[in-house]
Amino acid sequence: MKRLSTYLLAAAVIFAAGCDSNIPETGTINNARVEQVVLDETLTDGVALYEGETLSLPEFISALPIDATNTAQIYMSSNESVATVSDEGVLTAIKEGTCVITVYIGEDGVSAEFTVNVSPVPAVEITSLQFSRDNAEYTFQVSANLINSLAIEPMDYSESLKFTSTDEKVATVTEDGQLNIVGIGETTIKVEVEGREPGNELTDEMTISVPSIEYARFPGDGDGSTYPGTAREIMGTSAEQWDAIPHSDGGWTLCDFGALDDTGNKVTYSWNASTAQRNCYRYGMLDNRRILDRGGAANNLPTASNGTALCWGRPGGNQNNVENKGIYFVIDMQKSQPVNYFRTVHISNNADDRGVAVTKVSHIYGSNEDPLTTTSWTEIATDITDFYTRTGSGTTGDPYIVPLESQKAYFSNTDSYRYIKFVFDKQDHCYGFYSTPDATTADRPGTTIQVAELYMGYDPDHNQPAE
Repeated sequence: MKRLSTYLLAAAVIFAAGCDSNIPETGTINNARVEQVVLDETLTDGVALYEGETLSLPEFISALPIDATNTAQIYMSSNESVATVSDEGVLTAIKEGTCVITVYIGEDGVSAEFTVNVSPVPAVEITSLQFSRDNAEYTFQVSANLINSLAIEPMDYSESLKFTSTDEKVATVTEDGQLNIVGIGETTIKVEVEGREPGNELTDEMTISVPSIEYARFPGDGDGSTYPGTAREIMGTSAEQWDAIPHSDGGWTLCDFGALDDTGNKVTYSWNASTAQRNCYRYGMLDNRRILDRGGAANNLPTASNGTALCWGRPGGNQNNVENKGIYFVIDMQKSQPVNYFRTVHISNNADDRGVAVTKVSHIYGSNEDPLTTTSWTEIATDITDFYTRTGSGTTGDPYIVPLESQKAYFSNTDSYRYIKFVFDKQDHCYGFYSTPDATTADRPGTTIQVAELYMGYDPDHNQPAE
């Protein structure tokens, strides 16, 4: 038996009086004092625990004589970084090491002690590791937890796994198996058990492919290609009001437009905002509202139930254009992402509407900086043609036939940009068709540029190096 000094004993009595467990009621102390603390073999032989394990001590501790009345227990650990004991007597293993637990009982501080050995939780080795499939297809810009795609035995394994991606431009993966699709293309994801010795490795692989995508332009737009489908709400009662309303749905917007002088700088002017045109410039070609009936009055605001379009009355009309170099507009996609094609939907396939169709784009630029202030634009495409073509000769019996939808206009680009700038150089005759297409003096037959819908996307199969 071991006894504390007088001041420790007094502290123990006070402490015991404040505990909730193993404490006799006030006034029950009599002359039957504790003379010996008895430990069960479970304790005297030494306690071995793994990190995190617990053991309730009171059931393994008793006091003599058996009629001793003050049997409150107090516990002390020689190293609480190894193991602790709560007031209720719950022993908790903290980390690897050895310590001594002392138990005090009664007002005389009679004690006994035992040793605790704490060991790391033994590793449960993985015996089988396999992805649920060899190949998987994911959508661009999604995330997934690859742990859910693995069959691992045994289920209570404790070894660590390591994930890697062979092409982090397509997908990245964190240490805990969180897959993030960041690009289009193909990559191989490898999983392995960490720390294995050579010859004892355990790995598996899965090939992930991310196909081309046509971006949704606003919430609910799906993949941006389905029609009929969800359309944006019409806002405002005139083109002027619509153009002035702040963008609010988180989707794409036409955030800048203008004419260019001969040095490529923006020319300030007022554009035609007549409700007699298919207008609503911020949303007109980004709202999934096609022109269903070219002659329908509902083309106009405020209802625009028949569809809306970008309808740009070019400065000065057909003959006296104030732009020397051309015009441009900028699309804000709201986030940075790769683009290597666009396509358009024309306002109709009527032959007399051919003159306002976009048939060529002189330049496409990308930037991630504010388009209203930046001069940092990267040219990603130039001289894009042959995406909107007509058939027929325009003669009697062989009329011109113009398509409603253009083909995809591809260009090579793998970089991501938030802002995409389309430039239409005046000398390139980017609108309509010509009786003599090769004539450099041929005039543009239309006085406006009109686009019912504009789509953009990314397809890595068409990223061919420029010749």
